[in-house]
Amino acid sequence: MLAAAGLAITLVAFHPGLVTTDSIGQYEQAAAGAYADAHPPLMAWLWSLWLRVVPGAAGMLWTHAVLLWTGLLLVADGAARRGVRHAWVVIAAGFLPPILGTAGEIWKDVGMAASLLCAAGILYRASARGDGIGRGGAALALVALFYATAVRANAPAATAPVLVFWAACVWPRASWRTWCARAVAVLGLFLAAQAGIESRLLHAKRMHLAQILQTFDLAALHCAGDDVTIPPLLFQQGADAGAVCAAFDPHRVDALYFLPTSPLRLDTDRTALRALAGEWRRAIAAHPRDYLAHRLRAFAG
Repeated sequence: MLAAAGLAITLVAFHPGLVTTDSIGQYEQAAAGAYADAHPPLMAWLWSLWLRVVPGAAGMLWTHAVLLWTGLLLVADGAARRGVRHAWVVIAAGFLPPILGTAGEIWKDVGMAASLLCAAGILYRASARGDGIGRGGAALALVALFYATAVRANAPAATAPVLVFWAACVWPRASWRTWCARAVAVLGLFLAAQAGIESRLLHAKRMHLAQILQTFDLAALHCAGDDVTIPPLLFQQGADAGAVCAAFDPHRVDALYFLPTSPLRLDTDRTALRALAGEWRRAIAAHPRDYLAHRLRAFAG
C-alpha cells in the first residue's frame, strides 16, 4: 500500500511529466524518429514507442515511476523475507525530497537510477533464500540493467558492481573472481549491443561530445595565459578567443556552448575534430601544471 501510494503521488504530482531542455531534445528525436548520440538514443526510441500510445511525456513518466517504486518495494520485501523488522521504512525513503522531488523529471539520470534500483530489488528479493535465483528473475534484472547502462554515458561505472551482484545471485557457489569475470563479460555484451542498436538500427548521428571536454580544457589554459588555441571552425560566427575567456566558467562548460551568447558550437567536421584533439594533447603535455590545476578546480566545483 505504501509503494502504491508513492507511485500514485508521483504520477499525480508530475503528470504528464516535467521536461527541461535535455528532455525536450529527446522528445523531438522521438517524435521525428531521427536520433543523435548527444542524448541516449535508446531512451528516445523507447519514448517514440510510447508516443504511439499516449502523447507527450506521460509514457516515460509511467515507466520511470514504476521502476522506482517497484524497486523500493522489492528491496523492502527482500528485507522482510530476511527477517528485518520494520522493512517498510525502505519504501518510506522514496518520499524523501531528493528522490520524490526528482522522480517526475523526464531525465536520463532518473531512468538510470530507477532502473538500477529495480534491478537490485529484483536480485535482492529473489536471492532471499540464499540458493540462487531463477532464470526469470535473472533475465528481468538484466533487462533493467541494460536500460540503465544505455541511458547515460557514465552508467557502466554504476552498473558494473550491480552486475557482480547479479552474477553472485545466479551462481552463488562460484568464487568472487568468477563473479567479476562474468560481470565484465556481460557489461561488454551490453556495450556492444548498445553500439550496434544505436548505429545500425537507429542510425544515430555521432555528435563527438568529447570536443566539449577538450575545448573546455583548452579554454581554461588559454584564459590562464598559456599558448594554446581552439580551432577556428569551432567558433560561432563573429566570436573569437576573447569571447571565449569572457564566457569561461571554471566549474561548468554550459556558457561556452549552450547559451544564446555562447562563443563555441558543436562540429562534426573530422578535420576540425582531429585538429582539436591534437591541440588538446599538445597543450596538456606543454602545460601539465596548469592543466591539473584547472581539473582540480572543476572537480571541486
